[in-house]
Amino acid sequence: MKRFPLIVMLLLVLAPCACDGPEPDPVEPEPVIDPIDGSADRGNRYFHRSAAFTFADYSCGSCPSMLDAVKTAQGMRPGRIIDVLFHERISAGSAQEFKKQLGVNGYPTLLMDLNKLRMTTPDVSKLTNYVDNQTVGTAQHAGIRIESYPSYSGNYIDFHVYCYVVKTGFYHFCVMLVEDNIPIEKFGKDPVVCNSVFRGMLVFPDSEFYCQGGEIWDATGGVVMRSQMPEGRKLRIVVFVYEAMEGGGMRMDNIASCPVLDTLDLRYEPY
Repeated sequence: MKRFPLIVMLLLVLAPCACDGPEPDPVEPEPVIDPIDGSADRGNRYFHRSAAFTFADYSCGSCPSMLDAVKTAQGMRPGRIIDVLFHERISAGSAQEFKKQLGVNGYPTLLMDLNKLRMTTPDVSKLTNYVDNQTVGTAQHAGIRIESYPSYSGNYIDFHVYCYVVKTGFYHFCVMLVEDNIPIEKFGKDPVVCNSVFRGMLVFPDSEFYCQGGEIWDATGGVVMRSQMPEGRKLRIVVFVYEAMEGGGMRMDNIASCPVLDTLDLRYEPY
C-alpha cells in the first residue's frame, strides 16, 4: 500500500469581528452512517458527499437567499452536502485564484462538485435532485479521514488527513480551513451569520499525483494561531479530492469536513 506524504504549515491571524452579531447558527454534525468499523465487510464503498462552493460579496442582494437554499438542501439530505463560502472581503487571498480557476465572474455563484452544476439563482429542488443523482448506483469514491489535535509546541494545531483512493487515476488533493459563525455586516442591514467561510489553503491542489486503487495519499501540517478565537466561532478542516480528466476537465471524487481538534473517521455507504 503506497503512501504520498506531504507536510505543510499555515499562519492564521484571526481578527475579532467589530459587531456583536446575532446568536451563532450552529453547524449540525455529520450523521454517523452505520457502525464506523474499518473491518466491516463493506469493501471500499466509502460515504459520498457533494461539494457546494458558494461565491458571495457584501454588495450581493441575493447572496443570503443562495446561502439559505444550500442550508435547506443540507437539512433535506443530511451529511451529503459539504459547503464552503468564498466571501470576497473576508476569505483569504488564495480564494481569488481559486475563483479565477473555476471561471466565477459574478455573485452569487454556486458550484456543485467544481463544475457539474452552476447556479446563480437559489433553487433547493435543483440542489436536492443533483445530490440524489450523485448517490444513486454503485460508483465508488475515495474515503477520507481527518485528524487534528493541539501541538506540544505552543499555539499550533496539528492536522493529519488521509485519502483512500479507490480508482486508479491522476488526482489533486486540497485541504482548506473554514470558519463557522462569522457575523458579516451588510450596509444598512443587520449582520448575517455565515458558516463554512473559507479562511485559507492548508494544502493547495496544484500538484498532481498518479494513484492506483488501494493507495493512500496523506498530508500532515500545522496551523499557527496568532490570536484567540472569538467566542462562538469555530474552525473546521475541509478535504476534497478530484481527478484530472483528459482535455483539462475536473471530476470531483469526494469531500469531507471535520471540526478542528476532532476526528472524522472513515464513513461507509449504508447497505
